[in-house]
Amino acid sequence: MTTYMEKELKVLAIDGGGMRGYYSLKILECIERELGIETHSYFNGFAGTSTGSIISGGLYSGKSIKDIEIFYQEIGKKIFPKAKLSVKLPFLGTVDTLEIKQLLTMAKYDDAIFRKVYSEFIYDKILTSDEKKIAITSYNISKKEAYIFENMSGSHEQVKLVDAVLASSAAPSFLAPQEILLKGETHLFYDGGLISNNPTLATLPYWLDYSKDQAFTSIKILSISTYNPIKIKTISIGKTHSLLNMKYDLLDIFLYSQSLATDQFLSHNYSIDGIPVSYYRIGGCNENVPPSKIEVQMDTATKDGFLLMTEHAEAEFNKCKPEIKEFLNAGKAE
Repeated sequence: MTTYMEKELKVLAIDGGGMRGYYSLKILECIERELGIETHSYFNGFAGTSTGSIISGGLYSGKSIKDIEIFYQEIGKKIFPKAKLSVKLPFLGTVDTLEIKQLLTMAKYDDAIFRKVYSEFIYDKILTSDEKKIAITSYNISKKEAYIFENMSGSHEQVKLVDAVLASSAAPSFLAPQEILLKGETHLFYDGGLISNNPTLATLPYWLDYSKDQAFTSIKILSISTYNPIKIKTISIGKTHSLLNMKYDLLDIFLYSQSLATDQFLSHNYSIDGIPVSYYRIGGCNENVPPSKIEVQMDTATKDGFLLMTEHAEAEFNKCKPEIKEFLNAGKAE
């Protein structure tokens, strides 16, 4: 017998943000513990941008949240190693050797290391038409257009998951753009955060088409931010807002405001083409956590950083717990 729950398409959407995706994993760990569910089996579909695509790809491949947490802890330092030397430069002040590489070459870090460890993690999976569905955002530089790698239309059955994830994670100046062969033509891709750091809106048309094709009666989307402290930072009006002074604050503002725009659009429940779409968003920090001197950037892979993100995730989950339980119906998928 077919039930309403079996006809509900449940999608998990995770933002971009580099190592800050560890915060999203800790949020999901809290949800699993409180609701008694397993993320990779509860949701029918996964949407991801950049680090969100890394997490989504792992879940799509059947990995548990704990598996992916360990992956982040162990490979973070391999992908984002610390610089061994710093120098003082005119106008720039003290910069390390990796920052100099970032200024003068295509990328600060080596994407070959990322490719190797992630391929081993997800066993070289292909974007075939599996029971679980996935949609990954990227920016096609060759065509100058937003691009979605997905396994619902049959357009990417020759594309490796690791290629799609690297294309979504190729943050300009951090990792090199990725070349992918599509229908006999090579295309160049950059990070999906350039088009949609919160992947929900960019991937929604694919979930709608899939729902109509498979006779789902509704779509439920849980959107989770990566760690982003901009909401609790003080940006002074009198401060010199130069590129050098703003530095990482500028990136935080860009990621937060872009994700917020999607969130504001989807914050009201809609019915599109007769299919009800419900949406719930979990933010990227908690204002009740005491201020910390620790700066967690996109490439911060430290124990202190992981602990700070864990503290924020647990506080944010506890604040939102009633709403999250209500949204997810506080139980396992039938």
